Amino acid sequence: MVFIIIKIGVYYSVWIEHREEIYRFLGEALNNVIQHAQPPHGTATQVCISLGQQGVRCTLTIANDGSIGESTTCERKRGGYGTKMMDVIASELPDGAWQMSALPDGQVQVTLSWRLS
Repeated sequence: MVFIIIKIGVYYSVWIEHREEIYRFLGEALNNVIQHAQPPHGTATQVCISLGQQGVRCTLTIANDGSIGESTTCERKRGGYGTKMMDVIASELPDGAWQMSALPDGQVQVTLSWRLS
């Protein structure tokens, strides 16, 4: 079982025009946690989701509290279905980009950022 913690900062209604892309990206990221970071492939028990804005840049961050197995490291080619979908979704947002990074404690963090239009 994975517990989800959601932190949402102050945001404006202009985000509403991107809600479908944000929701689809979040779904893909959560699916990746379920497929790759939970047992038997990893040790995640919690996912922290944060949504924020700094100036005209918005950021959605999804991080888990567990390490992942060797076969699912971030260094793996970005060739899976989920990561390809995340590429497509990010490209649909203004100046959209995403990255997956391994944190020093072995956790994995996925960050989507885009510009408000």
